[in-house]
Amino acid sequence: MRFHSEWHRTSEHPLAALVRRYLPRERFDPFISALMPLDAVHYIKNAAPASLFFQFVDDDEFVSKNQADTFYAAASSPKKIAWYRTDHLFTKCDAAYQDRMQWIIQHLRLDQSC
Repeated sequence: MRFHSEWHRTSEHPLAALVRRYLPRERFDPFISALMPLDAVHYIKNAAPASLFFQFVDDDEFVSKNQADTFYAAASSPKKIAWYRTDHLFTKCDAAYQDRMQWIIQHLRLDQSC
């Protein structure tokens, strides 16, 4: 997302904190500068005419609600968003899987009898 560079700069996640702790400032700053142009928020606005379906997790350890909302707002339309109560990997989240499958079937116009 936008936010690879932001996540590395600000996240309290142990991995982000580890990177900040062990990379000296003279190496960390160029690392962040190199990541910034790759942040997806720069490109998601150009996805149209593709339809986008965003699935986010409440209390995600990697993607904050603010980051998710910002990313969704930056995306081109048509777009849809859904939130789930699960972990970052959507472990045991049948609702997310079902929603994703329905969206794919609808947008690819697949035969649901398969």
